[in-house]
Amino acid sequence: MCAREVNGADLRVALPTPYTEWDMRGFAKFLAWFVCIFGIGGTVLYYTMFDVWTVPDDDAALLVSMAPNVFGGDFVVLSRSSEMQAGELLRCDDPDSPGRFVVARMMGGSNESLDFTTDAVKVNGRRTPSPRACTNVKLVHPTTNEELEYFCHEEEFAGRNYNFVVRPSTTPNPLAVTVPAGKIFLVSDNRTTHVDSRDYGAVDPSTCKHIVMRLVGTEGWFDVKKRLTLL
Repeated sequence: MCAREVNGADLRVALPTPYTEWDMRGFAKFLAWFVCIFGIGGTVLYYTMFDVWTVPDDDAALLVSMAPNVFGGDFVVLSRSSEMQAGELLRCDDPDSPGRFVVARMMGGSNESLDFTTDAVKVNGRRTPSPRACTNVKLVHPTTNEELEYFCHEEEFAGRNYNFVVRPSTTPNPLAVTVPAGKIFLVSDNRTTHVDSRDYGAVDPSTCKHIVMRLVGTEGWFDVKKRLTLL
């Protein structure tokens, strides 16, 4: 309130304030409703469509096999849908270790044939193209503890683009397989040092969930290269 005298009259003028009591109440109500709606929406999505998972970092073989796309400590979003599609990166129950998981990409479904004569997998006789190179990575081999360089390639498969790595001096063991009916065949993004269906066989899709995206990478929320990336 400001008072001044004009021609003998005392005029009192109310000066505007940044926030009145009513403004603060309105803002508080808006904030409360926003938090409530956001929380309810997130809860509904969590229990109906999505789940979250922190990738474990205590299995050296699994960590190397997931490179170069997933890392131990990543906080990822999982789809609750039971429908699996070719090219999706999946988290599945480990057939050899109850209570543990494996992470690999679905490359084949019921009755499809896969050929591993080269690093580029042939599905039903067709070779998956690898048109572009990407940044090579160095990884510690899980059994020898030797740091090795893996060559990186970008692959196009089933309408998806993703990176995979190989050891350039290693010739893959020739393998031709037909996926049993009702099963899916998983292939690690690390084609050379893998933990996938070449090791434990085709798996039941009901034991798997699609890894949709990485929420936060191992280097934290502000690592924009590893945050909110589709997998």
